[in-house]
Amino acid sequence: MFDKKALNNANNQPDTAGMSQGNQPASPPVYYGPMPSAYGGYPLYGGQTGFEDSSWSELAELFRILWLKKFVLLLMLCFSAISWSYYIYTATPIYRAESIVELSVRRPRFMGQQDAVIDDTSRMGSVSSSAELFNTQVLKLQSNTLRKKVMERSRRFFPELAGDEEKLAKYFKDNVSIDLIRRSSLVKIAVKSPKPAIAATVANIYSAEGIEMVYALNKDLSKSAVSWLETQIETQGKMLKDAEKKVLDFRSQSLLETLEAQRDAIKESLIAYSKELTEANAARDKLLSRYTPNHPEVKTQDQLIAAIKKQCDDQIRLAEDKEQEIARGRAELSVLEREKSTIEITYRGILARMEEARLSSDEKTTTIKIVEPAEVPAKPISPRKVLSLALALFLGGCGGIFLSMLSYKLEDRIWGDADVENDIGLKVLGSVPRVSWVVRKQLALIGLKDKFSIATEAFSGIRGLIDKNCQGKTFLFTSSEPREGKTICSCNVAIMSAKAGFKTLLVDLDMRRPQLARVWSKNIPEIGDAEWSLLHALCDIVPPPFEKLCTKTELPNLAIIVSQMARDINPAEVLGTKRVREFLEWAMQNFDRIIIDSPPLGAASDAMVLGGLVDGVVLVFRFNKTKKSTAKRCVKKLNEGGANILGAIINDVDLSRVGHEYGHYYGSDHRDRG
Repeated sequence: MFDKKALNNANNQPDTAGMSQGNQPASPPVYYGPMPSAYGGYPLYGGQTGFEDSSWSELAELFRILWLKKFVLLLMLCFSAISWSYYIYTATPIYRAESIVELSVRRPRFMGQQDAVIDDTSRMGSVSSSAELFNTQVLKLQSNTLRKKVMERSRRFFPELAGDEEKLAKYFKDNVSIDLIRRSSLVKIAVKSPKPAIAATVANIYSAEGIEMVYALNKDLSKSAVSWLETQIETQGKMLKDAEKKVLDFRSQSLLETLEAQRDAIKESLIAYSKELTEANAARDKLLSRYTPNHPEVKTQDQLIAAIKKQCDDQIRLAEDKEQEIARGRAELSVLEREKSTIEITYRGILARMEEARLSSDEKTTTIKIVEPAEVPAKPISPRKVLSLALALFLGGCGGIFLSMLSYKLEDRIWGDADVENDIGLKVLGSVPRVSWVVRKQLALIGLKDKFSIATEAFSGIRGLIDKNCQGKTFLFTSSEPREGKTICSCNVAIMSAKAGFKTLLVDLDMRRPQLARVWSKNIPEIGDAEWSLLHALCDIVPPPFEKLCTKTELPNLAIIVSQMARDINPAEVLGTKRVREFLEWAMQNFDRIIIDSPPLGAASDAMVLGGLVDGVVLVFRFNKTKKSTAKRCVKKLNEGGANILGAIINDVDLSRVGHEYGHYYGSDHRDRG
């Protein structure tokens, strides 16, 4: 039975609304978490469910938005392609010619005055020294001196380059690059120009002038070294003569030969004294064999021996003095001779270096040579058609995506399931595709007329989801604005319920603009006759039995009750009376399903009042027409009225714009079954 308390206090106790038979809760709160993909065996309609993994759902939502706004994206891509075409057409082609020269590790024989004396060849083998030499040579090639020489030659060969000096200098600064190739001794001289011949010729001129500059520099350095060496030879020659004179003077003044002769004579005297001393000792020994030591002859012999020893000691001291004098002289002479030898070696070295310097000044060799001369380029380096096209399409695509997302955010319209589930907070019960070949009146009965159409399949799925999510009997269909398809949806869901075996009653409570009579071709009597109009019956003091209002249809389980608009009756006052509750109670007692078509929430508050009296409310939104802000206000009104919102139906979905895959399948199936 219908809850009496809920009926009597529907307006001031919204929390009791939506009770089912047996005073049990009509349905659990709408569940927004993950659910099985088929919702209890009923097929899904409307594309995405909104319950997928967040990363995949965000990606799918992005693609969905891009599909909806594909014309914006295509427009931006077309604009990018046109801009690229204009750029390619108007851009001046730039050609690049390259000349490669090699730097030699060998330095010039003379790079300065010190190099004329010292040649540190061991240092040249180090990596750091080679790098310093290469960098120095590159800096010479990049110098303003070489640039000016190239400019002069270019001015002669190419009159089009001659003119304003600043313009020519700017051309060389902006279009000529000289770079050392990494980990090699090669230098790349690159020149860019709108004319390929100019680019190649200027690059070769740079190479040739670089070689000439280095050669001239080496020659100047060699001449400078020769001049400096001649001065050094003269100086070293004087120093050598002075050293030789000092040696000769010392030899003549020190009398080393005389001292050596005196030393030798003393040595001969010592030998003679030594012999005499030996003989005197022998004679004394002979006397001692005959006499005693105190004998006069022995004493005389002792005196003789003592005299000989004294003479020996004197000669030894004299020899030592002579030897010291000779050593000092020889030491001084050795110093003078070493100085002379050093000066002589330096002198001979400078003579050899000067000979090398003279040969170097006459030698036509440089530390730079051309490895690969520049050739006239066949293709321009700019504009790069493929790269610029890819960049243009990329920027156009990014701009298109940005504009698509921006326009999508700015458009306050419902385009798909994600808009309803994420922005409005309702579960999508299904999406009804657009059927362009059927008029609006026929579309309300498409579930009865065309059982194979995609719309019929969609309403069947919606009916299944409603039964799954709510065990009640009374269901109210409403929308946010007129012409969003609530009547079409309520009629077809009623048809599907009847086909499913439920005894179904379809009620037209849109008393301000009733549509069921026109849809079902029911001829209503004149205004004021309550025989067929529910609005008039509810206003009568003694209303007729509700059974008389029922009209049978061609479906055995489906009956309808229609209304006729009356200008002298206020529907809001009628809906607030007890008779509405009595009518709903009678309907629940006699039918398994009661489908109510009510006015839009944006046009009247009737649906908010009725929402608290039924078991469930279904909102109908129209694809690309219903505003999300309006839909949110409708949901807020229903929640404030205590309605149990089961979900929403997206009506009139253009499958070609949303790109649902099942649209092709069902469409082809429908055509095949004809």
